Amino acid sequence: SLTQAVRLIEDHFNEDNGQSRGLRDRIAALSGRQVSVTLPDLAPALQTLQAYVQKRQTGKNGEPVEVDEEPAGEAEQASEEDVRT
Repeated sequence: SLTQAVRLIEDHFNEDNGQSRGLRDRIAALSGRQVSVTLPDLAPALQTLQAYVQKRQTGKNGEPVEVDEEPAGEAEQASEEDVRT
């Protein structure tokens, strides 16, 4: 991506312009840096979501609940009414 940015600057901006040259040089310097990303642990969130889904799919008596498919508009209205009550 940074190589493309340098190429774009070289192709579309005046090399005699100090700002264009400076931007190109800074992008080139960035391309030499090592970047590392630390990703968060999503296991607790996944477990919570799975527990929530299982709870929603199980009735009060421990029996599976049948889900009626409603048109999208009616489902949204029903959930809004649940929030109000």
